[in-house]
Amino acid sequence: MSQTDFERAKQRLAQTKQDIIWAIDVLEDPAKNLSEYKLTPEEVVQLGYQFQRELEEIRRRIEQRRELKIDLESLTSKSPSPNIGASRDISFSSHTGSRITGEIPPFDDPDEDNEMGSSRSF
Repeated sequence: MSQTDFERAKQRLAQTKQDIIWAIDVLEDPAKNLSEYKLTPEEVVQLGYQFQRELEEIRRRIEQRRELKIDLESLTSKSPSPNIGASRDISFSSHTGSRITGEIPPFDDPDEDNEMGSSRSF
């Protein structure tokens, strides 16, 4: 993009911002903000409704873009790290104390009965 195109795009963006602000001002006080035009009261009301519809569409599109951005961000934040599956050293923090060692007791399964009809338990 040339510098001239860049400046034209900046000017268009600034004009668009001013137009949106003007439309919001018209909604707040149509009679005052449309006073430079020779309009009947009915035309002022009609334009007020038109401005509402146009601004609602702008708001809806901004909201869709925001939702799309949030969806994309959530997808990228949930993506696995690029080195998934790589070997990693697992270290235990100092608050876990010494390693637990010793015999592992058998699993107590109440559905598994011994010959006497009672389940194993300690």
